[in-house]
Amino acid sequence: MADVQAANILNTPREERFDRLTDLAKEIFGVNMALITIVDSDRQWFKSTCGLEGVSETPRDAGFCAHAIFEPGGMVIPDATKDPRFADNPFVTGDFGLREKRSGCPAACGGGE
Repeated sequence: MADVQAANILNTPREERFDRLTDLAKEIFGVNMALITIVDSDRQWFKSTCGLEGVSETPRDAGFCAHAIFEPGGMVIPDATKDPRFADNPFVTGDFGLREKRSGCPAACGGGE
């Protein structure tokens, strides 16, 4: 978490350079949304979103990204309703309906966090 804090990126305004990456990821992978998410000790904060508007952060314990950061090769969830880590997640069962394929890949700061 020290690297996340040292990067001074949390709670900063949107930036076109990050938005270009999420737009590109959404297009390349043919998905309905793409995010650049920073995970800190108690939340996941969205630096950039494409296809998910009006949400800037979620609690860490309800997030997919909090799991993805512990998967060095990335994480793919074919159906969140059938994955015991996410089946009762409010973002899967509620209005967001994040049921279909989800994937995430961690990015490291200078110190590896």
